[in-house]
Amino acid sequence: MLWVGAIDALWAQCGPLLSPEREPWVFAACADSGSLRQHTFLTGRALLKHALIEQGVLAENRPLPELALSEHGRPCLPEALGFDFNLSHAYGFMALSLGSGPQGVDLELAWPDLKRPSQSLSERVFSPDELAQWQALYAPVLAELTALGALPPKGRLPQVELEALSLPARAALNEACRYFKRQWTLREALVKLIGSSIFVLDSMLIDVKAGYCGFKAERIPSPSDVTTPDEDAHLLAMLAGKPLPQGYLVSALLPPCFDLHGVPQLKSDYAKEHATLVLSLFCPECGDSLALQVLGTDGFYAVPVPVVQRLVLR
Repeated sequence: MLWVGAIDALWAQCGPLLSPEREPWVFAACADSGSLRQHTFLTGRALLKHALIEQGVLAENRPLPELALSEHGRPCLPEALGFDFNLSHAYGFMALSLGSGPQGVDLELAWPDLKRPSQSLSERVFSPDELAQWQALYAPVLAELTALGALPPKGRLPQVELEALSLPARAALNEACRYFKRQWTLREALVKLIGSSIFVLDSMLIDVKAGYCGFKAERIPSPSDVTTPDEDAHLLAMLAGKPLPQGYLVSALLPPCFDLHGVPQLKSDYAKEHATLVLSLFCPECGDSLALQVLGTDGFYAVPVPVVQRLVLR
């Protein structure tokens, strides 16, 4: 099950469930953080408590149990509860995934932006098929920028407004941005499942045509190869020879029920109109849609969201 909402609204709805008296460990864990980080942390724990209560895992009058850390440093619920969770937040919004099997979730904002992700990052993160598909989606935009004489020197933004592009080029830009964020969040969801950073992703392969993803075994070092205290190398060494949980990586574009006009990165009306929240998660089972609990003005309500992409993890 998934819960999604604006962080401020989630705190207003779920915050009263937490108190320093009932959950002193929660408030102590973020006592030295800045106000924004503290607010986000507390909101995540309050949303988790709300979800556990809604699922009948935790009685409303009981405190949120203290979280443990996995061998990779990932926060986990006590094993006795039989549930796993994962949180993600971006641009003032938060998503929580909770279920009886391993969970990994990532939330990002996709909006039309003429500044492409760097070629080196794309080549490092994407498989050849993904890179080719992304470049094909972006090709009409590049062609039109070249025709306008607006293709900039390397590393600079094009000196052209979005409105200068034709409607087909804008549509291509929208889809290219969404595609990149879908593929990025799929990877984030997987590395969050195991508790790591996205820069382990040299060792991950998503085969779009075959519909599966997994680690490239040849890129995972053996324990004897680890000669430095690099966290990613240690993580990959621990994963060597260990199968990942079986399940699915799924991606969805969240419905236009979230007001994105207040997001400061969206500086043009066109960007505000076409921005989309992209959510990807790992879950043991998944059908053709995700069951979301979306926070509205009158509380949470259920919204089935079609899955954009579904990949078997193996």
